[in-house]
Amino acid sequence: MNTILLIQSISKFLSRLSENVKILNSIGDYSLNIYAENALIEVFNLIYDANFKNINSEKKNYPSIDLVDSSRGIAIQITSTNNNTKIKDCISKFFKYGSESNCDTLYIFILTEKQKKYDDSKIKIHIKKCINEFSLKSNRKFKFTSSRNIIDKIDIIQTLYKTNNINQLSLIELALKNQFEKIEAKEDLSKYYQNLKKRYYEVVMNDAKGMTLKDIYVEPDFKAHEYCILNQSVLKLENNTSRDFFYKNTEFHSIHSYFNSHFFNNVNNSLFKTSNIALILGYPGQGKTSFCIKLVYDHLTSESGNKDIFYFKLKDIRDSKNLINNPLSLLYEEACFLTEKEINKHTFRKSVLVLDGLDELFMKEGLRLDDIERLCRELIRETEKFNSLQIIITSRYGYIELEKLKKEDILIFQLDSFDEKHQNEWVEKYQRFHPDSWLTLSQISSYKKKRYIRELIEQPLLLHILASLSTPVDKYTDRTALYDRLFTDLIERRYSQDGQIENLKNIEKEDLREIIEEIAFAIYKSGNGYISKKELMNLSSVKSYLEKLGNLEFRESIKGIMISFYFKESEKDILENGNDKDFAIEFLHKSLQEFMVAEKLVRSFSFEFINKDMKGKYVINSFHDALKLINELFSLQPISREIEGYLMQMIAKIDNKDNIAQRVNIFFNDLVAKDFLYSFDSNKEEDPILRSLYSFNGTWLFLRLLSPEFNYLSNIKTRQKVVDYLKTLGNSFSSFRFDDLSFQDLTRIDATLFGRVGGVINHNINFSYSDLNDSQFIGSDIINCKFSHTEMFCTRFYECLIKNCDFSESYLGDCVFENVTFENVNFSNSSISILSMKNVNFRKMKQEYFYGVKINLELLISIIKLNVKIKVSMLDRVYDNKNSKNIEHTDLIKILKKNIPNFKES
Repeated sequence: MNTILLIQSISKFLSRLSENVKILNSIGDYSLNIYAENALIEVFNLIYDANFKNINSEKKNYPSIDLVDSSRGIAIQITSTNNNTKIKDCISKFFKYGSESNCDTLYIFILTEKQKKYDDSKIKIHIKKCINEFSLKSNRKFKFTSSRNIIDKIDIIQTLYKTNNINQLSLIELALKNQFEKIEAKEDLSKYYQNLKKRYYEVVMNDAKGMTLKDIYVEPDFKAHEYCILNQSVLKLENNTSRDFFYKNTEFHSIHSYFNSHFFNNVNNSLFKTSNIALILGYPGQGKTSFCIKLVYDHLTSESGNKDIFYFKLKDIRDSKNLINNPLSLLYEEACFLTEKEINKHTFRKSVLVLDGLDELFMKEGLRLDDIERLCRELIRETEKFNSLQIIITSRYGYIELEKLKKEDILIFQLDSFDEKHQNEWVEKYQRFHPDSWLTLSQISSYKKKRYIRELIEQPLLLHILASLSTPVDKYTDRTALYDRLFTDLIERRYSQDGQIENLKNIEKEDLREIIEEIAFAIYKSGNGYISKKELMNLSSVKSYLEKLGNLEFRESIKGIMISFYFKESEKDILENGNDKDFAIEFLHKSLQEFMVAEKLVRSFSFEFINKDMKGKYVINSFHDALKLINELFSLQPISREIEGYLMQMIAKIDNKDNIAQRVNIFFNDLVAKDFLYSFDSNKEEDPILRSLYSFNGTWLFLRLLSPEFNYLSNIKTRQKVVDYLKTLGNSFSSFRFDDLSFQDLTRIDATLFGRVGGVINHNINFSYSDLNDSQFIGSDIINCKFSHTEMFCTRFYECLIKNCDFSESYLGDCVFENVTFENVNFSNSSISILSMKNVNFRKMKQEYFYGVKINLELLISIIKLNVKIKVSMLDRVYDNKNSKNIEHTDLIKILKKNIPNFKES
């Protein structure tokens, strides 16, 4: 190819770039400017025989200077703005920050086209002013004229034509061609990216004043888990007093500043280990999805976001079941589907993937914690295999066992709660749209000493709900009470003086609340996070609602509820009647849905079991009736931790709890005998075992919350089967909370491999005559429990208080006790052979508690050294493991005196 053809080709590339930048800039899109820097860096390297580096990929938004060659002292600023003000601004910042780059020559390249004329005299005055202002002697040699130092595409073409170097021209054409492939790929994704950026401008929580996320968003601080903190960085971290292994850094102002300046640009820092994958944890309502939207928006609009980025709501991925085994391939297929483009696989493996809502994927697919761990490990492996790939995952707490990721190269961050500074910033933004809101800066300050309210306003969602209420809340308001007040307030607002919904006649307040509950519950049962129009119209409460509305069109009528009660409408790939696209409804925030699900469960469960007909007979009058209700409420989905939290607070406020529990208990033995299965059609349904487990777990949870001191396990067959349920739940779904067994009779049960029992206070459990081999008691307060005649082999107790318990005539073989306190515990006539005992304390131990005990010598010496008084003559037998023999009494006394200072036989 001759010189003219090469120059023509280069000219086309530069003209296309210039024109595209001009068009996109006109609609406020500056993302192509970023690609322009990378497209031109090789051109300038070849023209000036230099080695320019893109400072924006090393220092986020470095003032004035984009490209720098420190060895030659040349800097180039690339801009699409060509006016005199921009030129002066570039020069000012060059003098202010240029000393850091050792540059004394500045070129300003105009991406569009430079002005026909600039006022050099004014530029000269401005340069002199800058030299004097910044006192930089080295820059007194600085020379700058508009004709020489302000350049555009025409200047480049003229320079190349004059040099007439065909090798140089060929290399420049190839460089531009390669960069334009990337630019064209970006242009192919422009529609997708425009939709992603629009999410930052969407109205939040159906705000009546049109307040968007951009208007209200406050960048949160963050904490880092100790697993990803470098040893030498401890001094740069604030002390952690919560003992949750997360530490607040003092180097980065917000989590966004870290990602924009370091993570995306692969810039190392002294605080955290280097990794291309980050896990972001947060509580419900803390703004994980808002964080993702802002993160994606910043990346698409910043001057250093030169990678493609893809956002995935994990619960909406079409083939999410197979995501565990082959995540990157499935995410690639999903990205092609979302963008409606055939994305280059090589480019995709160098992009940023934002995976939002790992916890929602867990709940939707009924996954195990092992599945989530495997998915995380697979994603980590992918980032190691493709070292330009970056992945960001968000999740609520409790759905990932962080301990198992301890040795992996993954960043684990926690969104920090709003402190008063963040709260004030949020309130100031809110009041621009709602100046009459009762929630003011002084009100925020007054909440400092009110614990319940203080906890609420630390999270953005709850702060928003609080501000939206018509009047202030009292100081004892908790999350459940806040949500209850919110929906009550919203319903009251929707009613006019005659007691009817505006524009929606014949609908009473109670009907409306029930409709909201039913929609939330239907969404929960679907496991999809949304409900389709077809499913919605089949709900009994909605059918009744439509009948009362008469001829009003369905979609129009439902909008009144959606707008007022934090629902949103979205298109889903649910096909109805051939190719007609259905629309779907979902809650704007999952926490609101979870609250309404809990309310539905409590209302249905508590009302139905004590409801009577006109003749005064109970409506649920057989275990078959009970089984049908339980199947409807619990069998399709597990109860999440968040829903359980609401249930605990709601049930605590019920007056007739014992009465409801006793009614359920009438049918409990039969429910267990029938495995909690009402019906099962193998042609339509999957996994009867899961349905059985879910139904048992829901029923057991309600019974324990309704009347925790009642013994539900008086029947021996029921007792063993319940334990089997608990074992299955514990071994398969360790996220379930089933471990408080207080006041239950567990005599003569086989709880071998019982799993983990911990984290709660266990009172008055009777484990007598049971097998507790290979079980674990972790973090439990075990009080007033009976373990007599119990076999415990390889059973482990960690971080436990064992108080007022009876272990008489039991066998404890090769057990482990670590960080355990025994207080007033009877071991009489037991056989004790403890494998490990660390940090164990004994309090209020009477001598007779060791009467007739069979014990190994090492353990006996350890116990006596802890100042426990034991009458040696009362022991049945002391065994010497080292020599494999029993020790006679006289020999025992000698050994004890030898090994224990000041030992006295008592």
